[in-house]
Amino acid sequence: QVVVFNGTVYHVGEYMPNHPGGQEYIEDRLGKVIDTDFEEAEHTKSARNIMNELPVIGSLISDN
Repeated sequence: QVVVFNGTVYHVGEYMPNHPGGQEYIEDRLGKVIDTDFEEAEHTKSARNIMNELPVIGSLISDN
């Protein structure tokens, strides 16, 4: 149960039931890069802080 945001892979399993937009919103994006969706949702600074507190699984490495 992971998502990728700004190149970082986050484990979101424990947070999903607490998401204000509903667990389904995250479920639909599992395993995907969520940068655009996250920004388009105009998340607050508080939401960004929550993201930064989620368990980090790893980082994506660019081929460039």
